[in-house]
Amino acid sequence: MPLGKIISLNITPDEIKVLFSETSLLRNNFSNKKINTIQIMGEKDIKLKIKNFEIELETAKNAKNFLDKWLRMSGFKEVIIN
Repeated sequence: MPLGKIISLNITPDEIKVLFSETSLLRNNFSNKKINTIQIMGEKDIKLKIKNFEIELETAKNAKNFLDKWLRMSGFKEVIIN
């Protein structure tokens, strides 16, 4: 069974929250443009690091377990999934 692939990753701006933003008297809060740039950088970083999460391996394991149980419930006595 081939490994799965992530074909779409969509992180909408309303799903990203600024948890901490401290400014001083000499500095203004971040503009919307700067916040958007930071969000884009974060999404790119997630896409680069996503392989470290081993999502493909976990989905392959879950798919094999699902197919095995489903085929056995359908009456198959022996199930071999490569």
